[in-house]
Amino acid sequence: VPIFPIELCAVNFKRLDELNRRTSNILASLLLARIRFYQNRSVIKRHQKIWIAKSREEIAAWFGLGLRKVDALLSLLVQKGLIEKSISTFLGKKKLFLRAVDESIDMPVNFSLLETLLSFTGDLESALCLSKIAFSNNQSHILHKGLAWASQSRKEFSSFLKVSIRKVDYLLEGL
Repeated sequence: VPIFPIELCAVNFKRLDELNRRTSNILASLLLARIRFYQNRSVIKRHQKIWIAKSREEIAAWFGLGLRKVDALLSLLVQKGLIEKSISTFLGKKKLFLRAVDESIDMPVNFSLLETLLSFTGDLESALCLSKIAFSNNQSHILHKGLAWASQSRKEFSSFLKVSIRKVDYLLEGL
């Protein structure tokens, strides 16, 4: 893989791996980090706690997901005790009220950069692959024809993204 600037790395992979161990799902980890990101900036107080108010559609748009996928990810996070969720109206519209239970969770993702990569690659998995390549490339000591190269196995990508090796091949071909 040819060199990519470190600026393309939208993810702190060590911290994301720690979060992913708690969720066992990369998309749930990203969703939890995004909830926590907005919670840090929110002023909505309910029951002496800070919450965010978003529609299902707004949440789905964060990562280009379908509504069923959003529902499944939120259910997983609730089941694991990582978020609280309720439904109510906010400014006259039905919203999900969400909050990360563990306020020590930090955001291992630069979401504005991830959104840029997402718009460039077209999907979240490809954006994460590109970010992982940029990170690995900039940590590499492998030189070929004066350029730094990274060595990542398809199995490592597969394990990270929780997708098949065939899907990894498809994502890398697209990049």
